[in-house]
Amino acid sequence: MENSSSDDDSDTLSEGSDLQLFSEHEFSSDTDSDDDTQQTESSMEPDSQQTEATDDDFWSYDLHPVDIAPFTEQYLHINDNQAQAPAGSPNYDRLHKIRPLIDMTRGNFQKFYKPGKCQSIDEGMIRYKGHHYAQQYTPGKPIKRGLKIWMRCEQSGYTNDYRVYLGKHDSMCGPSLGERVVKHLCKPLKWKGHHVFFDRYFTSIPLLQTLESYGVYGCGTIMANRKGFPSQLKNPHLPERGDAEQMQHNNLVATVWNDAKPVHIASTTSDPLGDGPAQRRKTIVHYHTSLSHFDLLTI
Repeated sequence: MENSSSDDDSDTLSEGSDLQLFSEHEFSSDTDSDDDTQQTESSMEPDSQQTEATDDDFWSYDLHPVDIAPFTEQYLHINDNQAQAPAGSPNYDRLHKIRPLIDMTRGNFQKFYKPGKCQSIDEGMIRYKGHHYAQQYTPGKPIKRGLKIWMRCEQSGYTNDYRVYLGKHDSMCGPSLGERVVKHLCKPLKWKGHHVFFDRYFTSIPLLQTLESYGVYGCGTIMANRKGFPSQLKNPHLPERGDAEQMQHNNLVATVWNDAKPVHIASTTSDPLGDGPAQRRKTIVHYHTSLSHFDLLTI
């Protein structure tokens, strides 16, 4: 029985987005048979006359060009190279070939999952050992060579937004790179009361003040020699692990907390009068004599 809605379905697909869905009977290879007759022989089965020809007339010394059909399949192609602006112009995009893919993924990340209260900004590495102008080398990281991605993520690890770092060719490259990365990734969070966390590579006193002026609260470890951090807290006398000392300016709180060594923190999210536990990771090493190996357990 024929499907009376087939015409309507085809119109719907033609008017839809670039990402169309096909059922099994609608998506088939262009080499499939045009009718429903079941074939008893493979379409690649050679002609019996070709395999059985063994006389001298089968071969000839008369040579001529071989008749070969052109190759029609294409490589993965995302963007139109002809639309790329010339090198050196303000509109030149070094990621032009994959820009639609970047825009599509970033848009969907933000469309289908609203960011929670707490966000984290850090770098991620895509392992890559080839040659590329944007390749980064970070000897202290698990992935030492690859492409760097600035990321804003949920506590669950979900990526809300990201930006590919182009090294010396990146428009953000230069002094205060970490500060500019945070500002860029926090633009969609203005006036929503989010709390954003980062490490000392990004943290500065002016950054925390700027974020707060747009309704975004920040917290991060900070290098004690950063401009604006109170000099009284750079080398404090904290005899016991867990001892802390704090100073405050409006909502901006500077803290030094003694762990194995002093840890300096700047924040606009912390209540200096609050009383809460500090959680730290502890690694336990088990040695199995029968198996002759170590197990590391992080709690």
